[in-house]
Amino acid sequence: MGISIEWFGCSTYRLKIDALTIFLDAYLDRPAAAPDVGLVTAEVTECDYILVGHSHWDHLWGAETIIRNTGATLIGSYETARVMIDQEDIAENSIISVAGTERLRLSDDVTVTVFPSLHSHIWIPTQNGLGRLEDACFGHEGVFHQDRLELLEERFASREALPLPWFKQTPRGDGGALSYLIESPYGSIFFKDTMGHYSNIIRELNPDVALLAAAGRGNVDGEPIQGSGIDFLIDEIALLDPASVILGHYDDFAGNGNPALDDLEPVKQALTTTNLRADIVEIEFGEPTMLL
Repeated sequence: MGISIEWFGCSTYRLKIDALTIFLDAYLDRPAAAPDVGLVTAEVTECDYILVGHSHWDHLWGAETIIRNTGATLIGSYETARVMIDQEDIAENSIISVAGTERLRLSDDVTVTVFPSLHSHIWIPTQNGLGRLEDACFGHEGVFHQDRLELLEERFASREALPLPWFKQTPRGDGGALSYLIESPYGSIFFKDTMGHYSNIIRELNPDVALLAAAGRGNVDGEPIQGSGIDFLIDEIALLDPASVILGHYDDFAGNGNPALDDLEPVKQALTTTNLRADIVEIEFGEPTMLL
């Protein structure tokens, strides 16, 4: 047996660990202009758990359909739980709310540990959507939270609404980001769906595989990365020390023609200049790949 993975764009994955099926995020029902990933939520008939990194639409939207279709249990933040319970026919007992430090049993021999994490700095203005990961960015340090919220409101007020249903969310719509370490007899998988972290939390977790997000201005312990998104990823890989890395979220997930990367070659090239043990594993949409 073992662990297989499929990537469905953005930070949405399906893991199969023997008889256990786990979705990591649930964003499958994309705008028509976004690339087809080969699966929509109405086609999902098997799922035991959904682990949601944060409650933005491009991570949480679709979880309600998967829960209705399969009876899956969702694990996520308290904001994720609030948003889900607002949806019709979603019962409170189908959701486990977590904030970080919890360890949960998913099956007789598979567990998941939850860690508090950080969202990327989407309040910082960019010229092209979330920005290109190759571009170096500097400044914006020491900005008060109230000023960040004002900048965030200004930024998104100027954008056209996506052709997606929107949840009614609080000003902190991400709900507080989370990361997950899934452990099994076959090995361990670390999952984080946005470019931010607390350095001392992820330091030397040493997973076999790290699923990392590659979009936005990186968030290091609350402050924006001084450099490029690729610099952030290399630093993050160095902290985690995984054997293998799979990157997501860099695709044109919103259908606006602005992917964070055209391909993974710049990240691969940057990794070759280090002495890190990790290699980048590249997978296509919907293509089952044996991980461990």
